Amino acid sequence: MKYAIKVALSVRGDFDDLGDLAEGIADELAGLQDCNESLLDFAFGSDATDSTVEFELTVKAGSVDETVEVGGSWLRTAIHATGGCTPGWEDCGPREHALVYELDDSGVNVRPLERIR
Repeated sequence: MKYAIKVALSVRGDFDDLGDLAEGIADELAGLQDCNESLLDFAFGSDATDSTVEFELTVKAGSVDETVEVGGSWLRTAIHATGGCTPGWEDCGPREHALVYELDDSGVNVRPLERIR
């Protein structure tokens, strides 16, 4: 199955250009995409007015949980490869604010993603 994960990140620290920072992370994601057939696509955008970057990854996975875990791991790997750090990621990474959109014949149902374990 194909799933998408969208992660909005607040960027803190010393950087000259938020767009360049986002581009660097995207370059690292492209490298991960080249060597992993489960990372199907990604997109990103940045907003310098509030120092946020948003990434959307399309992932081939067996479940929503796997998508969040694997997609979040790839994103974190790309951030670290650019010299960034992710303190507290385990406690407030993508899973903490994840919403699941389920489509069926009755329409769209939105629910929070439950914690695994």
